[in-house]
Formats: sequence, structure tokens, C-alpha cells
Amino acid sequence: MCKRLALVIALIIAFGIALPVIAADYATVRVLLTDFAASRRIDVGVYGSYSVDSIFTFQRGSDLVISSEQGSLIMYYEGMAYHAGDEIILRRHETAGSRENGLRLQGGLNLFEGDLHLSVQDGFVRPVLHIMTEDYLKGVVPYEMNDSFPIEALKAQAVAARTYALRNLDPSQFYDVVDNTNDQVYRGYDVSNVNAVRAIRETAGVSGMYAGAFALCYYTASNGGQTESPVNVWGGEPVPYLTIKEDPYDIENPESIVKRASVAKNPSDGVVGNSELTQVVKALLQPQLETLGYNPDLATFSILGIMDMQSAEPLYGDSSRVMRFVRMSLRLMAQKRHTVSVDPEVSIFSAAAPTQAPQGPVMPRWDAAREVTVPFTVDVPIFPDVESALQISINQKQNEILRVRDAGESFEVSMQRYGHGVGLSQRGAQQMAQKNDVTYQQILAFYYPGMELKTMETSLPLPTPVSSAFLATPGPVPTATPRPTLMPLTEKPGEGEWIAHVTGVAANSTLNLRALPDMTSDIIMQLYFGQEVLVLERLDSGWLRIKTDVIQGYVMERYVNIVK
Repeated sequence: MCKRLALVIALIIAFGIALPVIAADYATVRVLLTDFAASRRIDVGVYGSYSVDSIFTFQRGSDLVISSEQGSLIMYYEGMAYHAGDEIILRRHETAGSRENGLRLQGGLNLFEGDLHLSVQDGFVRPVLHIMTEDYLKGVVPYEMNDSFPIEALKAQAVAARTYALRNLDPSQFYDVVDNTNDQVYRGYDVSNVNAVRAIRETAGVSGMYAGAFALCYYTASNGGQTESPVNVWGGEPVPYLTIKEDPYDIENPESIVKRASVAKNPSDGVVGNSELTQVVKALLQPQLETLGYNPDLATFSILGIMDMQSAEPLYGDSSRVMRFVRMSLRLMAQKRHTVSVDPEVSIFSAAAPTQAPQGPVMPRWDAAREVTVPFTVDVPIFPDVESALQISINQKQNEILRVRDAGESFEVSMQRYGHGVGLSQRGAQQMAQKNDVTYQQILAFYYPGMELKTMETSLPLPTPVSSAFLATPGPVPTATPRPTLMPLTEKPGEGEWIAHVTGVAANSTLNLRALPDMTSDIIMQLYFGQEVLVLERLDSGWLRIKTDVIQGYVMERYVNIVK
């Protein structure tokens, strides 16, 4: 059926369409879509039952363009322009059966299942998605934890993510969370993530509570074998259920990120690990050598061997495995200061005339270099020296756990922890569920001891479905506008090239020709329905490089019909 724009004002009474969404305490999360916020226009594909501003509704499969122009929003559809002012709301209605019911943005494939509130901020379109809590999780859980993880681990992740979202609901602000790692990654619903959807469904509404409030359900990719206290990461007051504790599951998981380096105990060339670490260690040795009467010049002493090597001095108290230093006990070859002895046969009463004392500084004399019998100990800072020199850094946070293992002829240095380390470890949860056959409740009890699980009401009914008769009703006749002449195309296709026609837009609409194969790239021209183009290249990303006799650029393949 041809997509039509239809007025709904007169039909609100006739069909009883209930447009306002019913409010509930925990049913809706407002997500600022930062991925789409730096644009002056947003392309919206309607794949469900939607109305706009209590005035318009659309056929399934409709394409809208909403643009910020001179401080106002204008919606373009089927050759019409609707001036909406400073806000547009695309409101979702109930739809029949299990059909898709959401929006696709900027040509993407994932579904955004909620009401889309669009406003203007600094000349750009600001998109905030008002989405049911359980639908929101469908766009979070498989992007925070892989859909291939064991189902009980995914359930634990679902509860943690749900609790995080509900704790952050804030009616005083225009959004609750953002769609990136500043809160939780939200990417919309991908139907292929079946395990994550099952985990969300089977834990529907389950949230973590402590002392009558939503718990701080932080989670991290990998804690390196020990959970971290939020006080050490962000400051503030201690949290009873987020403490430092050993995590054998994380460290046992072979998929936890580990970076390693080897340091030979008896380097033949005097190099400790590598030249960069050697320079750091030798610079730390210089003050000790000078104090003990050895030549501190870097070129005059060398490192013969490492007698001992271990991490030292916890950064956050005795229980913390985050250390400040790598402590090395070293054997050195160095030059001792030369000592002049007095010859007893030379009389102090010599009749010889006294000589004048030499002028200027007296240069020290050094004996030949030899092995020093006393070991030297240095504390090399882990952050940033050791992790930088050995190239074992994982985080930019400088919070990794470094361990040293005696490997016989060498010391093996390993670094672990990916993320802040607070709360649930995703790799630890994976290991617990996969190797220890535990439930999601047991996983949560391990990472948030003392937290209670309660079931909240996180869903509510959608507005009444829009009548199919209403959707088929023709809209108002648009004002006639002169139709531009299509651009000529005289060039014939060469090898690997095709002729195509712009057919994937409405007869009175246009297709954007962009400078680069990107939805945020500059629009260099608008191609009208029926425009003939020459396809020069097909990109894997779904874009085509095309040209006419007038211009060249990129369009999405789904909007053209290729004639081979």
C-alpha cells in the first residue's frame, strides 16, 4: 500500500486513539542518544505503529526526515513539510501480534522501541528515547556482555543493568542515562541477540536493593582477580556490599585479558627486560652508587643479574593487590672510588720547597670496574614506568594488578584488570556460570554480598493501536510545487558498473547524495524519484558510489534499483 500522510485530529474522537503514555515509577527510561545528537537532521524509519505530536500517523515502513532549521524542527514526509516548533514526539502505539514496533535511525538496522522525543539544542537535533525498561535492556545487555555468554551470567548482567538504570531515574532532568559508557552502552534491539532477550525476560523486573534503595550495581569487564572498592576509584563513602575481595573466578577465566612480559635473571648484555626499563632502573641506582662511593655515571656501571623481583607496597592498604612498585634486588658491576695510600718512606720533613696546590676541581679517580659484593635494591614505579616500559598497560586508569612469577631463568611479569574493577566482573560471572554451574542469584550474591533481590513493576500498556482504516485514509493534498528536471546521464557503464534508478523514496520526496559514505557526511545534492545514475562502486557498508553527468557522491543502496 502506498504510504500516505494522514491528519488525525478529526479521527481522535472517531477512533478513540489514546495518545498520552501512562506514567509509571519504574516503567520508562529516558535515554539521550548521543550517537545521533551531533546532527542537524535525523532520518527515521517507522517500523511499527507511531503518531506524531497528536496530529499525524504513518504507514509501517514510512521514512521521515526531521531537520533543525533556524531553531525549529521541520518534519519532511511524502513531499510535505510539517513545522513542529521546538519539539516533535514520535509516540509508539500498541501493534498487533509479534510484529516489529519501533524506529530505525539514520539508516541503521537496530530497532529503537520507544517514544522518540526530538528537540533543538545549539542548532542540532537532540534525540531522547523514552523506552520501556525491559525494552531498554534489550539494547544494553548484549552490548555490555556478549550474547554468547552462559544464560545465568546474562541474567546477572540483566539484573545489574536494570538496577543501574532504575537507580538513575531522575524526573528533574530531561534524560536519565546516556547511550555510552558514561552510563551503559545502549545500541537498540537486534533480533539476533536471543540469549540476552531470554535472560531479560526470565528476570523481568528483578532488581537489587540495599537498605530500601536501589543498589549501586557497578560492573566491570574483568577485575584481575580482586574486586575493587568504589572509594578507591571515585572517592566518597564506603559501600558495604562493594568491598575489596579475592575473585578466583575472574583470574581462572582464560578469556580474561592478561598482558605479560619476561625479564631475564642473568642478562648477558646488562639489559633488564628492555632498554627502556634498563634506563629507568639505572637512573634509580645512581644515588645509591654515589652514596657508597661508586661511579654513578650511567656508562660506567652495568647490571649483572636480578636476584629477586616482586610487586611491593599496596596502593590502598594491606588488602589491595594494586601495588605501587616492582622491587628489584640487583647484582652490579661498578667502579669504586680510588683511594691514595701514604708511602711511609717519604719524610714529611723533606727539604724540598712546597709546591703550589692545583687550581680548579679535582677529578675523582676510579678503580677498574668489578662486581659489587653487596646487592642493590630499587623500587621501580609500576605506574607509569614498568607498565610503559614493558608495554603491558591495559587501562588508562593506572589501576591494574601486577604480579611477578619466578619462571626459572626469568621473572614473568603479568598485568590484569580491564575496567574499574568495582562490582560484578563479567569474566568472573562467565566463569562461574560456565564452569561452576551456578545461578544468577549466586553470582549476584558473590559480587554484591548483602544485596536483596526484589521484583519491580517495569512495564505498562502502550496507547491504543491506530486503526488500519485510519492509516489507509488519504492525507491532505500537498501544495503543488514545480518538479525539477532530472539530471542527465550520458555515460555508459564500464566493467563492474551499473545503471540504477532512485526508486526507494516517495514520488514527491528526495534521496540525499552525500560527500562520503556516512549518514553524518555533508549532503551535496538531493536526487529526485526516478533519477538515473551510474553506479561506480558497491561498498560493503551498504553504500554505493554513484555519478551523473553533473555530480558524483554516495547513496544508500536500499534506495535505488540497479538495472544490470
